[in-house]
Amino acid sequence: MKPKSAKKSEKENYQELLDYLLALVTRFNYSTKEITEKIARKTTDTTLQKRLLSELQRLGLLDDHKTALALLEKYSKIRKRGRFFIARKLRAKGITEPIIEEVLSERSEEEELSLAESEVRRILKVSPRLKLATLVNRLLSRGFSRKIIYKVITKLQEGGGNEVSNSHF
Repeated sequence: MKPKSAKKSEKENYQELLDYLLALVTRFNYSTKEITEKIARKTTDTTLQKRLLSELQRLGLLDDHKTALALLEKYSKIRKRGRFFIARKLRAKGITEPIIEEVLSERSEEEELSLAESEVRRILKVSPRLKLATLVNRLLSRGFSRKIIYKVITKLQEGGGNEVSNSHF
């Protein structure tokens, strides 16, 4: 058994950090920026940092495009969030603008409209006497564009929603 004061060899340190990173990336989707920051917290050796990043990329475990697609799926299907919200989350994760634009282009305006309508129904089910301005602000905070919000509100005011009537406005 080595004494605690003994320094680890470069190979041991590399393997320990690689194991740590493999455990991270196999559990969650991390962007290259996030993994770079995690590596930098563990070691200041830049050549070791580059080796670890290139190994993760070689294994196909570090891909910003896949991370962006996974977040799009999460915030579209599960959380029902709009394009602006998703773009903000992707930027915070360090995903580049070309990837953000490419991933968001995969979601059509009809899908966005459908998500906004279902979110309105959910909101109004919980708070049936909600004021129009409050509803609009809630949709804006969920990342829907003003254009989509206008279409949803217009449709609801015209009686296009089955369980929502004009009495809410």
